[in-house]
Order: sequence, then C-alpha cells, then structure tokens
Amino acid sequence: MTTVETIDFDAIFGEIAERLKKDEARRIKPPLVRLWDANGTFIGEVHNEISAKFTLPENETGIGTIELPAHYYLARWLTRHDDRSTANVVVTCDKDGARWSGMLDDLELSKDEDGRRTVRATFKSDFEHLKHIIAYSNPFLPPEIQFPRLWILFGPAKWALKLTLFVNLLRLQGLDGLWTLPDDRRSRKTTASSRSCTRGSGTCSTCRSGSPPTHS
Repeated sequence: MTTVETIDFDAIFGEIAERLKKDEARRIKPPLVRLWDANGTFIGEVHNEISAKFTLPENETGIGTIELPAHYYLARWLTRHDDRSTANVVVTCDKDGARWSGMLDDLELSKDEDGRRTVRATFKSDFEHLKHIIAYSNPFLPPEIQFPRLWILFGPAKWALKLTLFVNLLRLQGLDGLWTLPDDRRSRKTTASSRSCTRGSGTCSTCRSGSPPTHS
C-alpha cells in the first residue's frame, strides 16, 4: 500500500511569512555610516543626518552626499579644518554586506530662510583613485629608466588588469624609496660645550658670567 506524504500548509506558510518578515527588516534597516580621518582613526557614526545618498555606477566614480545639521558634532568636526589632525576625511557606508567608501571632495555650509544652518558633505568613491594611477611600462625601475618600453601580459583580462594594478600599487607604496637616496637624518645641532670661545682658550667663563657671548 502506497503512503502519501502529507503537507502541513500552516507550517510552510509560517516559514514563508517569517522569511519575508526577516527580509523586510533587513531592507528597512538603515545603513551604517561612519567617518574616519586619513589615518584610519574612527571619528563617529552618522545618526542625525537630514539626508544621505550613495551611488555606485558601473566602472565610474560614485558620489556620496551627507547633509547634517550644523550643530551636530560630526558637522562641527568637518567644518573645523584646523582642529583636524588630517586634512582628508574618509566615509564608509555598510549595507547588506557591501561597503561604499570614499574621500571628502566638497564641503558646503548653508543657511535656509528660517535661519537653520546645515552642512553638506560630498564624497567621491575609491574608484576615483584608479583614475590617477599611472601604469608604468616597468614598475620595478625608476621613471627615468623604463625598459622594456611596453608592459605586456598574456592571460585572462581580469587577471591581467588586477596584476597591472597590483604591481603599480606596489611601485607607489611598497617600492617607494627603493631607487632614491635616503634623507640625511643626522642631527646638526651643536652643543655650547663644543664651541670655541674667542675670549679664551678654555671654558667660556664670559658666557657663564652673563656677558654677551662671541662664539665662532
């Protein structure tokens, strides 16, 4: 005798309803927006924004904007340039496992007809940095000596592009200073005891007595 498996429609409906409820809670959950200085030091989370928008176009620089009340502590930190330890400001926006990050490009302070002041910060995504990286024909040699004159790779396009980017980032960061002479860090300070006095051959007693010193 063949048995037919029964289906608990109420249980299945409950599972589907619970899954839809979780998806809705995930969608309406606000993104995590944080500000950092150029050294990667955490400044604070943005919670009192008037508006915020981050775009991520394909193969192009995304634009992010945050509008804050002027009295908000992060708005005051943004506008007080001299009080910041670094000039650049970095923003990160985390949502559903993805992250949008960029650097401050423009800052505007405005006041509406009611006298309310707002700060509008405009950021450019990290894709903007790629536009300013020069691909050397030989990233492992100084710019004055480029041989061979062509950078040629055979392989899949994604691999070749990523490797080209990697070696040029290595040139800018890891190999920085490899072909340049280091700075002379020796101190050039001279102590008073090592100086010779024109008023005597020994210790400068004139200086100790308070008279005007004449050192050579």
